[in-house]
Amino acid sequence: MDGLTFTSELVKSLAWPAAALFIVVLLRNPLATLVPLLKKVKYGELEAEFGETVKELEKEAEKVLPISNAQAVEVKDTLVLGNPRMSVITSAMELEHMAREALKRKGVGLESNAAPDVLGISLALNKIVTPEQMHLFNALLKVGHRATFEMGPFDYQEAKAYVRAARRLMDYLSKVSKDEQK
Repeated sequence: MDGLTFTSELVKSLAWPAAALFIVVLLRNPLATLVPLLKKVKYGELEAEFGETVKELEKEAEKVLPISNAQAVEVKDTLVLGNPRMSVITSAMELEHMAREALKRKGVGLESNAAPDVLGISLALNKIVTPEQMHLFNALLKVGHRATFEMGPFDYQEAKAYVRAARRLMDYLSKVSKDEQK
């Protein structure tokens, strides 16, 4: 095989991948706006479902924050139906506020602009929450952050599950007193 034949075969074998890469690069901004609209992605054996994250968080909340039937967390449909995304964002802000209040009741002073991860760690270090509850807190705030900054629809059922999980943790944090230790 001479150099010219080799070059010709190389160009033939790389033409389609190069064209596909060029199109993706050329259309990256329009494609990026479509990605948040995806609910499910499957490629070969790899499969991702975005709504599952919130459902998993709700299950984790039920596991690490058991409550009696009398304290069952109810979410009114009207709250979420109006604007599911705003329900998630509002719940995330309320959860962050409740964490700051719980720390304040324990006498822990934090700067008002302390990062959410710092809040979670402070809650755990001050024995207000268990490590599992801290993980739930951080994951809930991460989803709230995603709802704030990513475009695309936020499913009604996902929002309702998120609000239930966040309210369960808020209920727990609201009961923390100054002398209580976990």
